[in-house]
Amino acid sequence: MLRIFQGRRTNIRCSLCISLGGRRAISLKKTDIITSICLLIISGVLYFQAGTFPIREGRVKVLNAGFYPQLLAVILGILALFLLVASLRKTSEDQKGNKFWTTKSALFLFFLTLGLLIIYPFLLSSLGFIVATFIFIVMLVYCLSDKEKFSLTSILLVSTGVTAIIFLVFKVFIKIPFPTGYLF
Repeated sequence: MLRIFQGRRTNIRCSLCISLGGRRAISLKKTDIITSICLLIISGVLYFQAGTFPIREGRVKVLNAGFYPQLLAVILGILALFLLVASLRKTSEDQKGNKFWTTKSALFLFFLTLGLLIIYPFLLSSLGFIVATFIFIVMLVYCLSDKEKFSLTSILLVSTGVTAIIFLVFKVFIKIPFPTGYLF
């Protein structure tokens, strides 16, 4: 728990107190404002850093190395601005009862997704793209889906379809090589 000031005899706490089961949680409005400002800073840094990439003379700017990262930085900046405007328009009535983490299971699912995202690159190098992507999507969809609405067969079908579409688009049509592992 992050507390900026708490006196011994007084019960003074900062309004920016982050806690899961604590007394005062940071509001969703403040979280959105802080997140959008951080994303704006990140997009600006990414844009200017991508501008330092080498430029090939005689090529269209779109084919240079820095174009795509700059495009993504601009998209990130625009979405961050939308988030900032939307969060500044929220009133205090919209925030009643909203907490950053509503339940402990939501926090668990967040860390589970983060763990899967960390493990995925290691699976890529050992298992290859097709197998690692299929396993990653199956685990992610299974953990995040409603167990009553989706059966294991539908999760397997969705994972197979998404993996096949990614493979067809990038490997077959665009001809981008995928990481190969021990299996594929």
